[in-house]
Amino acid sequence: MLQAYPLFAQQMTTMGTDFWVCFLKNATIYTNPSNAVRNIFVSGEQNCDVTVTNPMTGWSHTGQVTANSVTTIDIPVNQSWNTTSETLTDMGFHVTSTGRVSVYAGSSGLNTYDVTNVLPTTALRDEYMIVTYPSDRFGSEFAIVATEDSTWVDVYLSSSTQNGVPAGDTLTILLPHAGQVYQIVSATVGDFTGSRVKSRDCKPIAVFHGDVCVYVPGFANGMTCDLAFEQAVPPVYWGRKFVVPHFSSTHADYVRVASLRDSCKVYRNGLYMTTLNAGEVYSFQGQPSDSPIIVTSSQPVSVNVFFASVGGSGTGDPSMLTVTPIEQMVHNITFACHSTPYTTTHKINVVLKTTDVPLFNLDGLARINNFVPVLTDASYSNATFTVSQGRHTLTMSNDGDGFVAFVYGMGQHESYVYSVGSRLKDLGSAMIVNGEYVAEGDTVDACVGSPFTFSTLHGGSLNYIVWDIGDAYVVGDTVARTYNTEGVRRVVARLFASGSDCFAANDTLTAYVNIHGSDTTDLDTSVCRNPFVWYGGSITESGVYEHVLENAYGCDSLLRLDVDLWSMTPTEIAYEGCDSIVVDDVVYTVGIRMSDTLLTADGCDSIVNTKYTIHPSYDLYDHRILDEGDTLTWIDGNRYWNEEQHPYVVYGSKDGCDSIVRLRLDIIPHVAPPPEDSSRLWIPNAFTPDEETNPVFKVECCDIDEIHVTVFNRQGLYVTEFDGLTGWWDGTCRGTKCKQETFVYLVEYRTKAMPSITQKRIGTVALLR
Repeated sequence: MLQAYPLFAQQMTTMGTDFWVCFLKNATIYTNPSNAVRNIFVSGEQNCDVTVTNPMTGWSHTGQVTANSVTTIDIPVNQSWNTTSETLTDMGFHVTSTGRVSVYAGSSGLNTYDVTNVLPTTALRDEYMIVTYPSDRFGSEFAIVATEDSTWVDVYLSSSTQNGVPAGDTLTILLPHAGQVYQIVSATVGDFTGSRVKSRDCKPIAVFHGDVCVYVPGFANGMTCDLAFEQAVPPVYWGRKFVVPHFSSTHADYVRVASLRDSCKVYRNGLYMTTLNAGEVYSFQGQPSDSPIIVTSSQPVSVNVFFASVGGSGTGDPSMLTVTPIEQMVHNITFACHSTPYTTTHKINVVLKTTDVPLFNLDGLARINNFVPVLTDASYSNATFTVSQGRHTLTMSNDGDGFVAFVYGMGQHESYVYSVGSRLKDLGSAMIVNGEYVAEGDTVDACVGSPFTFSTLHGGSLNYIVWDIGDAYVVGDTVARTYNTEGVRRVVARLFASGSDCFAANDTLTAYVNIHGSDTTDLDTSVCRNPFVWYGGSITESGVYEHVLENAYGCDSLLRLDVDLWSMTPTEIAYEGCDSIVVDDVVYTVGIRMSDTLLTADGCDSIVNTKYTIHPSYDLYDHRILDEGDTLTWIDGNRYWNEEQHPYVVYGSKDGCDSIVRLRLDIIPHVAPPPEDSSRLWIPNAFTPDEETNPVFKVECCDIDEIHVTVFNRQGLYVTEFDGLTGWWDGTCRGTKCKQETFVYLVEYRTKAMPSITQKRIGTVALLR
């Protein structure tokens, strides 16, 4: 008797009753704090109370959420201002509610704005991988929020920090209390993508990542930068299939696909693009006219979209979006379109299965006519809706698979974008059939008698796995099975997790195996041809012949031919020539085969085949390159050294056609070596303006044609510049004494030995008072 085992399902989404959030450094808030606005937006399915608390300072605010509406809670800037790198702050917030809600966080300053969806505490994990955009001016960044006291965190850095910790180092951080935040900002030129964050003792942490003020694709005069701000999604929720819409009608979006594991194959619209190792990124640019792009991968990846910078009075600006995978579709969500003074348009982009279009509603109304099938995969459809500022609700009946949706807004030099929410199914586990990953619920086709090996991929520790392989229950990590009859089998792996493992949870994986049999097809025909060629074989007598083919599923199928072979008398006539043939005053320059058909006494066609074969003759060049003064002994036995010499030889081919081989010489003249560079630079690392000794910052040099020095403060703001041959800096900032701190210098120079090449030095100098 077969024993019945329970099924386990995970229905967690981004809705919840407990959340942790912090706000990243925003460059324009730092320079213009009067423009700073920090908001937490809460929407729910029912009436409830919501409380936002800073546990470290005691600041708290309680508000009411009305069902299917949005409540906005303003956060004082002095409670949420994370501005420094590698410093522990008391700027984390705990959001709790008496009912299930969705939470979003928005940060804005002068012409900077971005919003992120916030994950519930139950969805947080102890391990994350950072994804940012490569910064060339202000740095990328991420921050860690402790949800429990005494949280130790190890951080592997893929890029150097603002305070000089080099890439490749690991920082060990203690956050003594829940609600404390540790923010890390990169050097001005940096990218934290691939950095790993891991807490100890299984303690859940919230991680937020992005860029301080990023230029996309890079800094250029007249372009603007903006804050990039998203909550990092634990890798257990990363997916393998994404439909990536294009959000702007005027400029490109930039897409970054980051891999969690080694040997991850990435496909774009079904075409193989690259193989990534853990922490590596595949980037590409989507054009405004593009249909949504299908991104698939062999292993879990994170797909992130970055809006491009604009110039002049253009619409839009950089923002960051973590794209929800198709595996994490939801069925309903309430959210809000959020505005700043510069945001003028709000839009919602929805992706769902084409068969589910009639089941979808926006604000209670069906929107069937708005959806367009995706060009490269018509099983999915996409729609963009222009909506008003404020609350909106997306729903789909449970008969459908759900949807993924993104809300975004744009204005002059302004934008925001975020996912409205998603399911949070643990995708860290997957069934593997014969060595290949199989998506949840997918079908594997095979033939009767084919051997199968079933195993699983999972991120945690397991006590055991129970397999339902269609006709038996088996316990074990790997199961082998051969199916000898046709039909569909449902294969279920029930994973029973170890209680000692972090975030241990039972899970269920399902796949289907469709076993196909062989086919037999009978053919009966008469043929006026002898011999008769059939599947590469020659038939010279009437009879029954068989051939084995593969059907659409790769299974052997028998094709049986019953043939009556009647006689016929073919005649072959052949002509050959070099370059051309003249037959009956007709010139043939290309080899062809011509047939004339006559009727035999048996009623079969008698075919006269005429074959014209043209053999080519060639006029070829043997191209050689010599240094000036060298000689070449060629195939004719003679020596050559001059470009004006043009010898040739004539060869006869096996077909009797002559071919000519000609020699072409190219002589490379001698080039004098470049002059030796004797230039020298000496740049001090400190100076003391208030003392007689070393009172100015000055560059000492020799054999320099020209040199220019520019000085910036630690925030990347311009301080001064001077001619390095004649000038110096006396330590003043706009006419007043600069305070004691470290400044960044950029030295650009041309040497007398290489006057056409601009060389650069970047470093720091300490002003001491």
